[in-house]
Order: sequence, then structure tokens, then C-alpha cells
Amino acid sequence: MNQKTFIVILFLHFSHINIAQNSSCPEDLVVKKGPKEFYGYVNLFGIWKTEPIFTKAYPFSGDKALVKNGDKMGLINCEGYLILSCEFDKIAPFSEGSVWAAKANQWNLYNAKGKKLTDQGYEDVKEISLVNNNSWVKKKGLYGIFSKETLKFVKDPSFSFIQVMSDTATLVKVGEKFGVIDNYTGEILFDPVISKIRKVNKERIVFEEDKFWGILLNNGKVIQTAQYDSISIFSKDVFLVRKSSKYSFIDLNGKPTHASEYERVERISDLLSVVKSGQKFGAVNFMGKLQISPQFDSLQSFKNKVAVAQKNSLW
Repeated sequence: MNQKTFIVILFLHFSHINIAQNSSCPEDLVVKKGPKEFYGYVNLFGIWKTEPIFTKAYPFSGDKALVKNGDKMGLINCEGYLILSCEFDKIAPFSEGSVWAAKANQWNLYNAKGKKLTDQGYEDVKEISLVNNNSWVKKKGLYGIFSKETLKFVKDPSFSFIQVMSDTATLVKVGEKFGVIDNYTGEILFDPVISKIRKVNKERIVFEEDKFWGILLNNGKVIQTAQYDSISIFSKDVFLVRKSSKYSFIDLNGKPTHASEYERVERISDLLSVVKSGQKFGAVNFMGKLQISPQFDSLQSFKNKVAVAQKNSLW
């Protein structure tokens, strides 16, 4: 059998099974269904490394894989040993040598050998990220930051609501206001003075403080203090803001795209918007850049790249 034939046979053999993703096992292990409709793991030569005894098996992530028997979950390692037996209702991603798992609505932390590390169960767990060794843990109805390294709270349970924004920061609710907490230290990055929040893209949030709007990054850094009466998405890379009845445009970092201010901005196509400055009308593009200077008494909808304009009583 030549090399090309061998490669084709291998491809056909594994075309119906799940190849492991991001596995760090010594050899590639893939999910395969056995003769009795149960699942296990084989190597690339089809040799069973974990017998098909599970009702569901998932590809390896790192050196661990999630398995199920019925509606209960467990966790196995590369050698096929059950670190956590199939008795859990939920299992969080394994990270930094430990994993959170829940049964009977109680979450506990376990190490790589399946030993329980916490001396009491918790009501809920929200992992921050795979690279942060802290987790948000709910105790007696409130969330705090729990260190998986020291097994102690970095930030005592104090918040009824949290929303993890990034590896470094989490939005928390205090009373009727929102603030931002550092996920590593538990320190306050932004005091709880925010009354409204709105996510505008993956990294940015607009917030209202004392009836004015600003822009906040998901790492907790303020890139535009609350100073606008309103703020909205104008295009993918531009915000339309209003301050003291004047409209202007800023980029995603809060920098003006153009020095001009307008009494009115009205979108008339995907590419252009009519703007009013004083008593004259002009047009800006989707980036807020001036394309037609305000010089017309009237400027109407663009069709086929043509606009109808009035100037000095002439159309």
C-alpha cells in the first residue's frame, strides 16, 4: 500500500467522527460511536482508548473532555480516567488546574484529580475567562470574586447583579446604579453612578451618568466622559452625539471626525446624511465627513447619486 492510498483510507475512516479540537493529549483522540450506540474515544488508527460507555462524548479541549450518561455530566482525562464521575448537572470549562461543577443546584470547585476543594456549595458561578484564576461566585443571593488559587474571596459577595465584560472588568449593580469592578483585585474601576448602559459593539458600552452620556471600554477604561445629551451609532466606526442642541460626530475613541456642529442631521441614504448649519443645508458621508458644505436653502433625498437642491429660490 503506497502513502497516498494510506492517507485516503485514513480520511474515509474518520470522515464520520469528531476530530478533537485544541487537544493537548499525547496522541489525537477522537469521538466515535460504538456498536451499541454508546460513545468513546479512539486514536487515529481506530484503536479504542476509552471504551464506548457514554451516551454522549465531546471533543477534547486541552487534556480534558466532557462526557455524559443520560442527562448527567462527567469529565475524563487523556488516559480515559473519569476525573469527575457522571453525576453533575453542569460543568464549567476546566482552567488553571481546577473546574467548577454543580449538582443539586450547588457549585463546588474540584482539582485535576477530582478532589473537592471548597468546603461549601455555592448558588451560582460565572467564570471570568480561561486565563483569569478568579471566578464570580454567588453566596446568599450576592456575587463576589473568588480566587481558585487561595480558595478565598478577593471581593466579598456584595452585588445582586453582575455582567462580565472582559478578562479584566465586570459590570456590577449597587442599588439602582451600575459600576465597574476589576476582576483581578476586586477594586472599583468606575464608581456605581451609571443609571443606564447600552452595548454598542464587542468592546464599547455607552453609559448614562447624571443624565449625560459617555463611552466606556469593556476593560473598564472611560474613553469619553459623560458629557453628551444623547449618543447613538451613526455607522460602524462613528457615533452621532448631541450636546446643547448641537450635533457632531466622534469616532470610536471619542475623537471628533470633523470640527463642525449642526442643528440637524437626517440620514437620506446609506452613504449620505443631510446636515443643517444655521439656515443652510449640506451633506456628510457615513464617516461624518463633510461632502457638500452647508450652502443650500433646501436639500432633498439623493436618488441615483443625484440630489435636488434649492439655493436663492432656484432649484
